[in-house]
Amino acid sequence: MQVSGILFFYTICFKGKWLMRSALIVMLLLVGILYAGYLGRDLWRHRQELKSTTPASGWVAISGVFIFLLSTLGVSDFAVSTAIYSPTKWVTMKQLPGTLNVQGVLPFVMMGIGFTGVVKVAPVTLILLVGAQVVGAILSPRLVVKLPERTIKWWIACGLVVAGGFILASRLHLIAGNGTATELTGGKLLIGCLLQMVYGALNNIGIGSYALTTATVYALGLNPLVAFPVMMSGSALSVAAGSSMFIHYGDYNRKVAAVATSFGLLGVLLGLVVFAHFNVAIVTWIVIGVLFYTAGNLFYGLVQQRRVEK
Repeated sequence: MQVSGILFFYTICFKGKWLMRSALIVMLLLVGILYAGYLGRDLWRHRQELKSTTPASGWVAISGVFIFLLSTLGVSDFAVSTAIYSPTKWVTMKQLPGTLNVQGVLPFVMMGIGFTGVVKVAPVTLILLVGAQVVGAILSPRLVVKLPERTIKWWIACGLVVAGGFILASRLHLIAGNGTATELTGGKLLIGCLLQMVYGALNNIGIGSYALTTATVYALGLNPLVAFPVMMSGSALSVAAGSSMFIHYGDYNRKVAAVATSFGLLGVLLGLVVFAHFNVAIVTWIVIGVLFYTAGNLFYGLVQQRRVEK
């Protein structure tokens, strides 16, 4: 009986690869439906708040399309949203984390489904990397969040600069570069899973996983495109849980989140169309830009924080 059970599990996980990919898509779809219902109920209960004239829905809608178009191409929606919401005063600093998380879940779900269906990657590798990020997000209160945030940001920023430098050097043919694999095995798979757990934990202290995931995928020799289904699916599943708590406590800007997430879905569709015409070389240059941009933001934040403390 035990032997037959083991053989069944092996068949499902390693022979029935189509089933694993389909299971992930179904899971994403289920999370999206449940989350949409939960968010929709909260918005209906506070529908009078949505009728507020500030900010103007039209501008938020345009920004939502722009934010998630770029997000679909691998540019952090957290960073772009913050760059828009802070100077416009659309969202208070207190509500900013909740708004960023709440508005992102449904677009993430659509991205995850889209990229899982079109990007070639071994299902076992995809499932384990995505699952590791979700586990990291769940366990983070006992792990990463207890570490000094400044130290974490400093080392991550340095790591991103190094990773970006190596990728840039390979594109300029200064060093030999690889990045064509679609599957991880053995030690590389273990390293990838451990790092994804850390990235899932870092999400909860405001450090996005996009740049980190792309750097890791490239460093492990995978095709850069593999980063997209991994980071989108992982973000959808890990961010959904935290966002539900922001909704429960009402600690987010309902109007901005509602409009941005609705029109953000249109941005995702446009982004998927653009992505379909990309080649690996273009994606690699985007990865380089994202790595250096993210590192620069982290360094800038650390410098500003030190000035305030002085």
